[in-house]
Amino acid sequence: MARAPLLQTDPSQVGRYRLVARLGAGGMGVVYLGVDPNSPDGQQVAVKVLRPELADDPEFRVRFGREVTMLARVQGVCTVRVIEADTQAPKPFLVTEYADGPSLSEYIDARGPLDAGMLYGLATGLAEALAAIHAAGIVHRDLKPSNVLLTAGGPKVIDFGIAQALDTTSLTKTGITVGSAGFMAPEQVTGKAGTAADIFTWAVTVAYAASGKSPFGTGASDAILYRIMHAAPDITAVPPGLHPLVEAALAKEPQARPTAQQLLSQLTQQTAAQPSVGYGNPTQIILAQTWHPSAPGPAAPRPTVPPPGPAPTGPRSSRRRTVLLPVVLTLAFLLAAGGTAVGFALAGRSTGTHAGTATSTPPTRSAQITPATTNGGTTAPPTSPAASTTPATTSPATTTPATSTPATTSPASTPATTSPASTPATTSPVSTPATTSPASTPA
Repeated sequence: MARAPLLQTDPSQVGRYRLVARLGAGGMGVVYLGVDPNSPDGQQVAVKVLRPELADDPEFRVRFGREVTMLARVQGVCTVRVIEADTQAPKPFLVTEYADGPSLSEYIDARGPLDAGMLYGLATGLAEALAAIHAAGIVHRDLKPSNVLLTAGGPKVIDFGIAQALDTTSLTKTGITVGSAGFMAPEQVTGKAGTAADIFTWAVTVAYAASGKSPFGTGASDAILYRIMHAAPDITAVPPGLHPLVEAALAKEPQARPTAQQLLSQLTQQTAAQPSVGYGNPTQIILAQTWHPSAPGPAAPRPTVPPPGPAPTGPRSSRRRTVLLPVVLTLAFLLAAGGTAVGFALAGRSTGTHAGTATSTPPTRSAQITPATTNGGTTAPPTSPAASTTPATTSPATTTPATSTPATTSPASTPATTSPASTPATTSPVSTPATTSPASTPA
């Protein structure tokens, strides 16, 4: 919860606790950050001082005194521990452990809806908290985003017990409404809330965390309450893994909803067979796997991260094309040059040049006859793909000028159409033309 300086009208001490900051204020009172002077390490606590009208109601004091006894028995992983309460003080107060972290509503206002992992951890933690609260005989009656704190270890439910004490007194008739529009069960609207009402608001809170808005919309309170009573909620943002449980918990009839323990069993059943090394129960295992809140307090801007997937491959693909283009052009040039060299060699053979002249051309040129003979249109393409890559490793190919046009002379064109010239192109051993005497064949 966000801290604010104390006001001049705020007390400096409540009970034995020294107050150092304001944590929040609501319809039931003001919450302060206090320090226990009897603690050797200066333990911080949350001190809730209840509204003055509560002190004037004897019924509330009696009821709240009984509630505090039950509150001390709640030992949930995701509930704040009650330290003490004084219902006889001029201003009744309640002291709980201090949960350091923003409320769910503050977190979503700053960062937006929770991701699927965090949402599952939240749903499990809230179900565990309600199971512990209900086991102690308490109904929360005011579960909502501002009463859920997101600490480093998991969600913490606060203010349980106070709502039940208020809801059973005449104070509900003097302007203090138990519950918040948009986060109430249908039966709670009519004043008949039990443990099933907490299940309904569990589902509303989870749906809110998934989308950033109440599943019953916004607007005037009367309109929202009407939707709660009669309209279907919008839970399309809830992931498939949670959707069936949320839908069941939002049943209009209380008896149709699961219990908190049933919710918790469904959410933690996958961890039952897993070892719980370092953790006391399945809820802690799930939180260890899914819970990753930021540092407590206002959210820092998220860094801009390139989206995963094909987006990063665009620049690499462009660079690849840039690098390959010169290579392709070089290969084309080498192929053309190699074909020209072969043309000279064949022309020499046809005019009686001895075998030594023919072998001065690198042996690998015989496989490259295709580019040169394409001008004549009579020679088939090479049958071996590897043959087209061989000239890249030969340096003599660059000695033949690219501007020479021997292919147009009559001596060069004659052997290009003869079968001996095409024969070496189909033979894979490049040494075959060198060991035979094709030059004597035309003679």
